[in-house]
Amino acid sequence: MAAVLSAETQDVVMASTLSAEKQDALVRQLEYYLADVSLPYDTFLAGEMKRDDSDCTVSIAAETLASFPRVAQLAPDASESERAAELRLAAAKSDSLRVCADGRIGRRFPLPADHPSADRSVHLDGFGKSISEETVRSVITGVGETAGKIRRLRDLKDRSMSGACHVEFESAASAEAVIKASVNGKLVQPTGRKVSAVLLRAHFEAEAADVVERRKKIEAKQAKKKEAAAATLASAKADALRHAFKEHGRVLKFESWAGIKAELLALCSAHGEVAYADEGVQGYVRFKSRDAATAALAAFTSVAGTKTTTPTTGEAAPAATTEDAAPATATAPGEAAAPATGEAPSAGEKRARDEAGALADEDAPAAKKPAVDGVGADAGVAPEAGASVASASDGAASSAVAADADGATSAMQTDGGTLWTLLTDAEVDAYWTDLQLRIAGQRAAAASALGGTGYLLAAQEHGIVLGFDGVGAEAQREDLKALAGKWGEVHTAAV
Repeated sequence: MAAVLSAETQDVVMASTLSAEKQDALVRQLEYYLADVSLPYDTFLAGEMKRDDSDCTVSIAAETLASFPRVAQLAPDASESERAAELRLAAAKSDSLRVCADGRIGRRFPLPADHPSADRSVHLDGFGKSISEETVRSVITGVGETAGKIRRLRDLKDRSMSGACHVEFESAASAEAVIKASVNGKLVQPTGRKVSAVLLRAHFEAEAADVVERRKKIEAKQAKKKEAAAATLASAKADALRHAFKEHGRVLKFESWAGIKAELLALCSAHGEVAYADEGVQGYVRFKSRDAATAALAAFTSVAGTKTTTPTTGEAAPAATTEDAAPATATAPGEAAAPATGEAPSAGEKRARDEAGALADEDAPAAKKPAVDGVGADAGVAPEAGASVASASDGAASSAVAADADGATSAMQTDGGTLWTLLTDAEVDAYWTDLQLRIAGQRAAAASALGGTGYLLAAQEHGIVLGFDGVGAEAQREDLKALAGKWGEVHTAAV
């Protein structure tokens, strides 16, 4: 920012580096933060307000407002101190805000609850967006009264004049006379258009009731969304578990892998077809058959010369496979132009939730997740008692063997080999559920990036998907693909 001299204060201030569009947006955002319908209901800013008893106004530190995510978004390349300076410049452009002597951002008018003249002021409405003080005064003069201070109100959405204003009078009697003239239809503009008038105190009370009601509706809507998200999550988990049994006995977990994914696939494919393999030092290999997984574990163990055991519970499952299909999940809404208020006390990060407008999903899956295709590895599922464990370094010869308390045998390559574990049925259920939820999350994020809705992705599949039924649990994916392939290329078949 370049330093310039303020003609009003003779203080050295900074010239804005923001575009005119962003400067206007910053003024609008700042006016929203300190507006009658916002500031009184903001629990965080309530603790940041400094009151000036001389005129019943309040102010907020520019640095506090500069830490808000929405402000940072409008000035992404500026430091917090530079954003504070930008906010002061924005306040200087506002007719409802001001820059205080100590650099804080203050309101020019008292908050509704603190307004000392609310009982001798009126709220006028019905003027056009071109409302001027001269027009307001002429309307008041027309009923034999004299207007005092006039505050024209702006639309918070675009800062245009709303056609309403507050007018202060010397006495409550004058305010009542204007209200009576309005009721009798005598409060008229030069154009012949009538103007409505209510006592300012009554207007503030009605406005407060309206704000509270709107907030209740928003809270109810958010609660409904949260319930729907929880139901969707529960349904997704249940759906994943309904298919997880097909993967029982087919998933090996590996740790301390030193090679690349291609080498891992080559090693495992020698013992049977691999449905999927993670990439990284640790992760999972999912075979298309239980026999292949068992053979691979036995082969890896035989290299180290150890004995293996396999899980004995819950193994009665057909040998069918299933595609990594993800259940549908809702996308998060984007940030609203005018942020909501009332967040927990924090000047920056904790405010992001309200300003983004997004509902925090407190029922999200655990942080550690198994890797999904093309994403990477994760050791999210720990071996249970009874799991088979083996260690091997492709072609290695030396190992140390140990048996656990439940009889499962593990072998760790002494020169840093790979530890292999055959997941129990319960571990596979957890692995598969987390896998499907993570895939769903990725697809939702992709849909959001493409426009905030999954329909953009789904549209690619319109008219090219067939459903089927009655094939039996023993059906194989490849058989279905071969059958359907007689009429054209098949991208995916799931059973």
